[in-house]
Order: sequence, then structure tokens, then C-alpha cells
Amino acid sequence: MRFTSVTRQVLDDSGRLTIPAKARRWFSKEAFVTPSRDGKCLYLYNEELWDIVAKRASELPATDDVATAVKLRVGAMTEECHVDAQGRVLIPEELRRLAGIQKEVVLAGAIDKLTLWNPERWAEARARIFEDPDIDDYMREKNVVL
Repeated sequence: MRFTSVTRQVLDDSGRLTIPAKARRWFSKEAFVTPSRDGKCLYLYNEELWDIVAKRASELPATDDVATAVKLRVGAMTEECHVDAQGRVLIPEELRRLAGIQKEVVLAGAIDKLTLWNPERWAEARARIFEDPDIDDYMREKNVVL
């Protein structure tokens, strides 16, 4: 699965997002919405990729307090959301509020997931992503050079 490109959309009055047509084929009936680690955006996973994330979290040791906190962070802040026949998914209000998303939303492909951004936060993140020399160095180090 490869989620790429950037699009802008407007949520409907109910807070539903229409998944772009080119990405819709990756979403069957369910999508999983969870905040990014810093809460600045939301991640939208399909069921297959969410199962991988959930499996990794569930394999963390039950005797480790940090691992337990990770499981709670991942589990408690994630919402399983139905994708309707028109490819729309309701983005929960609490998660929209956390990410600062109101009506307009920027969808940015992050290869293995879609990210949902408040437009102003996306502009800040975009500037950092494309201007930070550490990111360039990391890409070279990991052989992810464009």
C-alpha cells in the first residue's frame, strides 16, 4: 500500500471525510483514526495496516509499565470508524479537536497511512519537512533518496 500526494477537503456538517478515490480501494468497511504521537495531526489507517500496529503493541510485555502505557495510548486514543458506501468516514469530534481540525482538512499521504491536518499546522510541518537538513541526512543514511 502506498498513500501519496496532498489534497484539501472540507468535512461535511457531520464531520465526515470523503476518502479520495485513489485511496478508497485500500479501505473496505472500516478505518482506524488515531492521533500522531505529538497530537498535531491524525493518522487514518486501513484495517490491514492497523492490525500490524495493534499486533506490535499487543506483543509488548505485560510486566513493563511503559509498555502498558503504550498499549493504553494506542488503544484508548484510536477510534474504529465505519466507511460508508460513498467512501466517507466520520472523524470523531474529540480527535478533530485534538488535531485542530475544523472544517477544512489537508490529507497528506505518508506511504503507509493517510495523515489529516489542520491547514495551518500542515503548512508548518511542510516547511520543516522540506527545509530540515537533518531529515535530508536521515534520508541519505537510510537510502531513501529522492
